[in-house]
Amino acid sequence: MDNKFEKENIMDANNNMQETQIKPSNEDIHGWLSFFLFCIGVGGAFRVIYLAATFKIQEYGFNFILFGSDLFWALSMCGLSVYTLVAFWRRSPDAVFIGKAYSILCFITNVFFLVIGKFEEQGLDSLSSTLSALMWTTIWYVYFSKSPQVKRLIPMTYRRVLKYDYYIIISIVAIYSLGIISGIATQQYFIDLHEKNIVSKLHLGKNDYTDGIIAFTAPKGFTCRKYENEGIISHTLEKGDSIHITIAGGYDAQNTNSNFEYYWNNWKDSEMNDYVNVILENHKYTIHDNYCHFRSIRYEADTPIVWSFALLFNEYSGKACVCSIWSFEGMSNNINEILNSIKLF
Repeated sequence: MDNKFEKENIMDANNNMQETQIKPSNEDIHGWLSFFLFCIGVGGAFRVIYLAATFKIQEYGFNFILFGSDLFWALSMCGLSVYTLVAFWRRSPDAVFIGKAYSILCFITNVFFLVIGKFEEQGLDSLSSTLSALMWTTIWYVYFSKSPQVKRLIPMTYRRVLKYDYYIIISIVAIYSLGIISGIATQQYFIDLHEKNIVSKLHLGKNDYTDGIIAFTAPKGFTCRKYENEGIISHTLEKGDSIHITIAGGYDAQNTNSNFEYYWNNWKDSEMNDYVNVILENHKYTIHDNYCHFRSIRYEADTPIVWSFALLFNEYSGKACVCSIWSFEGMSNNINEILNSIKLF
């Protein structure tokens, strides 16, 4: 009989110890955790406001599905940040899971932006902001795993993931992914349809050329050849041995100085690096409906060589055109005539 009561007392004592161990701490949220919750609360709301305030449909190729997907993601992350705040305030058993999930989703988003490589010069979508976000999301994930305060507030034995938590996370990712995929597919469909209509209606003159994306007129006296490499079409114009011009079209709506520098460095001839060069022109202007970045430099070779490089954008069609001109100094390279003839439809 005594043994029975003794066993019951031991079991009650163990249960009381477990209840004591799993009970969340009532201490105030402070330090780094309060900073994190403040950042995601303010940051989530600010992201929605920033997206709405800087909205330009032409940056999405006039595709409302892509914009809607971005808006859905911003609103979802804002909602998830509020959910995280409430979970920690109420000491919910799924608070740590939600906090880690928020960090992971932010990390994946910024990795996606980093892989795409299209950044604004400043603001939330700049390269520096993206790298900073990657660093902080990594820090926060490690913090949730190691922080003594988090372990006191939400003890390990108290934690559990609620069924609807998985539904929320999976739904956010699935809907956003579906929106992006369908938006890109829709955009490509209309681009292909538009190109077919343009090309079918386009009447080329004797010196007019097109790659199906852009069209231009070759000046008199120039020979023009068409090249295709891995699906990319370019045209080369030559006038004897003194002038060599390459023209290529594509799709790029990122009309920024940093993007121009990216193209400039990729098209620059590394074999000319040993020569001293002097900048002759460096400016931006509009030609018809096209925005043009133009730079010209002279290489101090035995016979001075001039390299002129133009990058044109059309915000309505989302198209871009590269025009690279090599010529001996003093030769008329017809650059203005060529740039005025370029059509980005």
